[in-house]
Amino acid sequence: MQPQQNVTLHQLLDHLENGQRIHEKFDISWYNSNQSRNKESRFLNFGTSGCAIGEMPALDSRFRFNMDYSLVFNEEPVNSKLISQYFGISNSETWHLFYPHSQNIGLFGGKYLEDNATIEEVIDNLKEFLAKQKNII
Repeated sequence: MQPQQNVTLHQLLDHLENGQRIHEKFDISWYNSNQSRNKESRFLNFGTSGCAIGEMPALDSRFRFNMDYSLVFNEEPVNSKLISQYFGISNSETWHLFYPHSQNIGLFGGKYLEDNATIEEVIDNLKEFLAKQKNII
């Protein structure tokens, strides 16, 4: 059995854009919020709102939600360092793409993301980041 391949940023972008997200509401502040549990979800301990990284259980089975609604990867708590390693990007790039109040627009482009950032704003920042990466290579 071959080890599972990591999802790419392009695949995450496609998932976020296609409208088949597992969270009903986007909330950049939480991987997975337990505001109200979605009892119909195929994902255990799944809340109704979450951020882009909170969508990872839909793309890679090594991600899952714990009983306390926290997100883990191979039983390791998810944090920015783990996400950086997973996608093969720097920690500053991870913070720029996925966390509010952490954007380096001069270096990576996009726009500043507030606590109320929308999924569309995160998608736009991800697209601009990937376009810049393509031009560097």
